[in-house]
Amino acid sequence: MPVPLNKQWFIGVDGGGTSTRGVLSDREGQIRAVVRGDSSNMNSRPLPEVIHTLKKVCQDLLDQVGGTSEQVQSVFLGLAGAGRPRERDLLLEGLQEAYPGRVQVDNDAVTALYAGTWGRPGMVLIAGTGSIAYGVSTTGERYRVGGWGWLLGDEGSGFILGQEALRAILRAFDGRGKETQLTSLVFSLYGIQEATEVVSFIHASENPRKLMAEVGPLVLQAAEQGDEVALEIVQQAAQDLVELVVACSRVMVESLPIVLAGGLLGEGTLLREKVMNQLSDLGYSVEKPSFPPSVGALIMALQTGGVTLDRAVKQNMTESWALLGEGVQS
Repeated sequence: MPVPLNKQWFIGVDGGGTSTRGVLSDREGQIRAVVRGDSSNMNSRPLPEVIHTLKKVCQDLLDQVGGTSEQVQSVFLGLAGAGRPRERDLLLEGLQEAYPGRVQVDNDAVTALYAGTWGRPGMVLIAGTGSIAYGVSTTGERYRVGGWGWLLGDEGSGFILGQEALRAILRAFDGRGKETQLTSLVFSLYGIQEATEVVSFIHASENPRKLMAEVGPLVLQAAEQGDEVALEIVQQAAQDLVELVVACSRVMVESLPIVLAGGLLGEGTLLREKVMNQLSDLGYSVEKPSFPPSVGALIMALQTGGVTLDRAVKQNMTESWALLGEGVQS
């Protein structure tokens, strides 16, 4: 039996290396529920755990509105690592039982882009736990630069900022580097008292990548307070991120808007300021995203579910997000 239009739900999910964020709306674009769950990064977590996390996020959203899986018209997932066909197929297989024929999966860069362009072509530069520049052309072709993961890439990311901070702390302890405010900030974050404890603390963790990425915001904090070591780390990160954009635009050829996304490039951060200044000097046009990537995923869920993003739907999404979402997710 068809679900009445006024009882249809649409779900968008953004799965990153640190957390998973879900958003649910009705057919008119009224955002009715937001949820935050564990990491669902397919590059760093076993697939069964990722599937469990995604199912829980979707169910938690439905629980908030008293909905059922049968009422869900479309689920769109933007996940790190989902760009590879084999992993994407396995993930879909694990989710189809709950939402048969109604799940779409793409990589998380796409949803971050569409959060700033309402589903239109462009390029997104992401700096969160990881980093990547990703473009979608006017003909639908896709281009990526970076995004090779924490072992081989992720320049300018939270992980790299954290890694460089921990290295700087150990160099200062050895007498090979400058003293830095990062030492006390990291000690407080990790609950340790000696630099030598950093090594054992990281190696004992089941998710060292996440632990190190959590230091990223502290690097920005120290840099904003004038810490010389932190400033050097941030300056290098900005340069590395701009290089991703330049390389991606070179292969895309056409001039399209650039969206900045990820926690490290959020409004008001020093890294965002430095990246914006460098991009402006190079003649690039940067657009401020209207929403976080989770709402970009919701935009795609609505579109794939047959909803036209007219002025009324966009206004509903903007106003309801301002009331329900801002401050809950970023």
